[in-house]
Amino acid sequence: LLLYAALLSYFPHSKLPLIVFVVGMAASVRKTSLYEGLLTSSYRRLSTWNIQSLNTESTHIVDDDDKEDLIVAVKTLQNYQNKSKAWNQRRRDLYRLMTWKQQKLAADVGYNVKLDRVDKLIAANQNFLNDIALNTILKHGLTYMDLQSVKLSSHQQNENYRVVESLGHFPRDWSADSVRELPELLAYIKSNILSVIPDEERAQTCIIVPGSGLGRVAHELAIMPDSKGNMNAFGKVHAVEFSPLMHVCNDFMYMNETEPEEQTSDDGEKKKFKSKDAYEIFAHIHTHSNHTSTENQLRTSTIERIRHKPTNLELHLADFINFEPENLAEYKNVVIVSCFFIDTAQNLFQYLDAMTRLTTHTKQTKGFWINVGPLKYGTAAQVEFNLEELREIRKKIGWVELDDSSYDKGPNDRERLVPYLTNTLGLWQGYYGLVKWCCSRTEN
Repeated sequence: LLLYAALLSYFPHSKLPLIVFVVGMAASVRKTSLYEGLLTSSYRRLSTWNIQSLNTESTHIVDDDDKEDLIVAVKTLQNYQNKSKAWNQRRRDLYRLMTWKQQKLAADVGYNVKLDRVDKLIAANQNFLNDIALNTILKHGLTYMDLQSVKLSSHQQNENYRVVESLGHFPRDWSADSVRELPELLAYIKSNILSVIPDEERAQTCIIVPGSGLGRVAHELAIMPDSKGNMNAFGKVHAVEFSPLMHVCNDFMYMNETEPEEQTSDDGEKKKFKSKDAYEIFAHIHTHSNHTSTENQLRTSTIERIRHKPTNLELHLADFINFEPENLAEYKNVVIVSCFFIDTAQNLFQYLDAMTRLTTHTKQTKGFWINVGPLKYGTAAQVEFNLEELREIRKKIGWVELDDSSYDKGPNDRERLVPYLTNTLGLWQGYYGLVKWCCSRTEN
């Protein structure tokens, strides 16, 4: 106010004093609890979030490129309901092209009611996604101006399928449904880590999980105990994810470390609240094909958040090709764990080069690579090796085979196939034969 008065005396007919005053007040408010309250209030319509679960003191500073990626992820999450309801409305529009008699027959078996129920479950999913978006906004200190500064391109506005895919990953990674898809993968990874890393060297071991997705594999490795039962035995586990959308979904799974015991309600009353640590989501509602019943299509999955992130686990929004963890030279062993990852490469040699670089960081580094996954390459892959070719490539670039339990090493029967994002109650199910190996560097 004093500055405003002084400037006004020098520039009585100018707008400069007012501009300086407004900018100064905005900067001051940004650092106060008032700002946090205003921000939370602005997003109250988007979310049923319990405010005490938002640890605004632990704001993560990100660079401009990552900030823009995070904002795009937030907006994509927030657009889910509009995009999904538009898809469901198209079902109604096509339905109305039939004759009146045909429409009545469909209505008699509950088709219209099913479409209405899907709309309601889309709204329920949106509540869950809003909480992920709000968590991202507050954790990274994104302001209203930040959010307004980024406009989604026409291509980005049509990426609702990525949100739908993320919703499908939640049951796979973080619900009871995960018992169908993850156990075999984790069993192979863990058994080979135990075989190459002595118990006494766990704390000297860094594990890197590229393409970590929603992070269950990295989480399970981070909490692996040593032979004495001590948890978080490995020195560091890095979960590296290229997709901002998957990264923020993974990050949301971990509740904040510190939470106030009280929250002031709108009427000024102090109340105690319990953080929302579980959600019901509906992952199978985004197609009406291949369902045996309405109830199977509309069934729920319970997602339970984790109270504390393991102390040795770090989540990174990064391109694995350029990933460089801090203090890597401090570790005696570096283990790359690629799970459903290598076939996502545009140029597989870039992945292989990154693995070699990380596992030969110093002359003292012992490097290992454990792989589990299919060979279902994307549409833009510059090279698509089969399993035999990959075995030869590994040898040529300095990897020594310690174990190969790939699909072609045993009886090619259905029992050895592994489901991936599969609706086991549906009429179409996807299963893969996996390539599985454990290698060490020749330099070891």
